[in-house]
Amino acid sequence: MLAWLLVLASGILASTNGESYHEDLVLRPLPKNKLLSSFRFVAEQRDPQLASGELTEYTTFPRSLGQIMSRASTHELHLRFSQGWWDAESWGVPPANGTYAGGVGVEMWAWVAGEDLADAQANWHRLAHSLSGFFCASLNFLDQTVTTHLESDALPRSGDSSDENLYLLRGALPAEPVCTENLTPFIKLLPCKSRAGIASLLDGHQLFDSQWQTMSVDVDHIGDRLRLTQVVSNVIDVPHMQRRRRDPLPRPEPYADLICKEREWSADYICLPDDPRSANWVISEIFDKELAPACPLAGDGPHVFVEASDNWTVKVGGNVTSGSVSFSLGSEPVDLVLSSEDGLVVLENKVPDVFVDRSFTGYGQQSGGLRTVFTNPHDVEVSLVYIENLPWYMRLYLHTMSGDLDIVEDISYTSAEDRTRPSKVQLHIRLPPLSQSSIEYKFDKSLLYIEEYPPDANHGFEVPPALALTSTGYSTRTTSLLLSLAVPDFSMPYNVIILTCTTMAMFLGSFVNLIVKKVVPEPLGEKILVESSLKRRIQAFKTKLIGN
Repeated sequence: MLAWLLVLASGILASTNGESYHEDLVLRPLPKNKLLSSFRFVAEQRDPQLASGELTEYTTFPRSLGQIMSRASTHELHLRFSQGWWDAESWGVPPANGTYAGGVGVEMWAWVAGEDLADAQANWHRLAHSLSGFFCASLNFLDQTVTTHLESDALPRSGDSSDENLYLLRGALPAEPVCTENLTPFIKLLPCKSRAGIASLLDGHQLFDSQWQTMSVDVDHIGDRLRLTQVVSNVIDVPHMQRRRRDPLPRPEPYADLICKEREWSADYICLPDDPRSANWVISEIFDKELAPACPLAGDGPHVFVEASDNWTVKVGGNVTSGSVSFSLGSEPVDLVLSSEDGLVVLENKVPDVFVDRSFTGYGQQSGGLRTVFTNPHDVEVSLVYIENLPWYMRLYLHTMSGDLDIVEDISYTSAEDRTRPSKVQLHIRLPPLSQSSIEYKFDKSLLYIEEYPPDANHGFEVPPALALTSTGYSTRTTSLLLSLAVPDFSMPYNVIILTCTTMAMFLGSFVNLIVKKVVPEPLGEKILVESSLKRRIQAFKTKLIGN
């Protein structure tokens, strides 16, 4: 009870100081029985660091995050935790036009203040180490070897970009796993945590059992105000999750329950399983809990939006509606049911502005190539910025760039330095309508010191996803790549040690044997053996036996 009184008091203080907090949840059925859920939390207040002559405290904006940014002289921060792959061809455009989506692993970029680039990089280093402990992630590995300096206008900003002392720095860790340890501090930034509102549905077991999921933290400066935007989006395979709930063990479906695709070659003993057509999705079964009462700070606007076609029936409490619906959370928990006789029929997805596909070319352990294909599915021209950060052990040769170079309007290139900085390629591209273009360049593979290889060196080295940003605000990432480098025989030192120790043991053993033992003539040795007490006892025992 005391906790809720404190939350209510904070809400009154926030409203008097002009602070605001809002949260909303979007649920959207996708093709092939997938469900997209997108949670968004927006907190805004006056920046206490910029308040002059007024008593301003942190209310809706978390104090811990504000102090980290202030200590690291960070003006704007964007952080992404992502796993899985967004199927743009089937699912269309990601939530919010891809603004809050990230590449596989962890990605961070920020506008950091500094007297020069070296000072800004020191602040970036301080920011990464602070956020590493804050979010329980390996952000401390975002050092200068994986961080690039971009032009200030390379990525969109929400605030004023006229400050010349701000530097845009960006880094990514594609091999970083995302798990519940990252979700827990994310939830702690919310005013009501996970005890109320739509955040009550956030659970690591359901969130990370998804085909695609992303968490984002964005801190923007808008004048003298701070705005924190937190977004969690995921795509759930509902039939798969329902099967897991019925039986945790992966058992085959009974033949009577199989839905088979009709084909010309179909027979009684041949079944190609098809997706179930009817759908009955209960939110409390998918997320393992109902929607809790509204957070007192969340305002009176709609909190939940369901985007569905007219063949879908949405049941909220006792109200039944067809198609899209929105509603606000009240003072009681509420459950939500989505049902349809033909769940494969969903709203038409918006076609992305561009499709970007990247892959390796070539073979061998010395060199290779990188090929990127851009597809414009629209009948209008598309302008985009393509940014690619490659690790320093990929020695890129820009003069080998080939393909449809007529689509490239401008090139910004920064070469890599061994063990110091990665290479950066920034292309301004204009794609003709209904076209497919490709760009390719070559690179050499560097040799690493033995201590620079990770424990799973034979697995390969992760190459960060590339970023494509169109002029309309659509943002997309390519998949990460797995680079195979020449790996030394790590077992050779152990083989040499074992062989050397064996040889030395044989030599020293024989040498010590010669030193310790006394060498005598053979007749004298036999005489000594006969006179020995043990030999004498054995001989006496034999004589006694023969005599008896």
